[in-house]
Amino acid sequence: DPNITKIVSYYVPRKTRIDDFQQIVFFGLQAFIKEYLIDYFNDHFFNHPLEQVLDEYRKVINKTMPGRCHEEKIIALHKLGYLPIAIKALPEGVCVPIGVPLIEISNTHPDFAWCTNFIETLMLSELWYTMCVATAARKYRLIANSYFLKTSDISPRNAISEFGFRSLPGVNAAIKASNAFLLSFQKSSN
Repeated sequence: DPNITKIVSYYVPRKTRIDDFQQIVFFGLQAFIKEYLIDYFNDHFFNHPLEQVLDEYRKVINKTMPGRCHEEKIIALHKLGYLPIAIKALPEGVCVPIGVPLIEISNTHPDFAWCTNFIETLMLSELWYTMCVATAARKYRLIANSYFLKTSDISPRNAISEFGFRSLPGVNAAIKASNAFLLSFQKSSN
């Protein structure tokens, strides 16, 4: 709807299916902003010729959603030259109960309200895994704190090492897993 000038969305972990996990570690937003909202958008959108961007957009949209190619908004964003969004978030590394909003994202320009949910969708896809690993690693750390201190004279930060590169679906997943794991421990083979 072209009359909508402001959209505000929230990233909220809404539920868990595992009773022992009623909190989540918020982690990964800064890396997401750098990798996607700055580097990726500059490298693959803003720094590319408009016609090249439109050709790719038309190919994808016409194959996946025929008749829904609305390139005028892509042209306007390219000409604007930046992503007109604002992000507010909790500090990374905090552990919060399920149901607490972690991130607020909104548009900063009335002509680009659509950017909010466009970016939120990418954000949801990229952040959930990192937070799941950070949350699981925190749980392991709590176990290590309880038992490792009773049986060892070295720090629980050394209790567990991460070897995710051997079993994850690619380099990006391994990097995310290691970064999240290292919030609670200090050993990784990655």
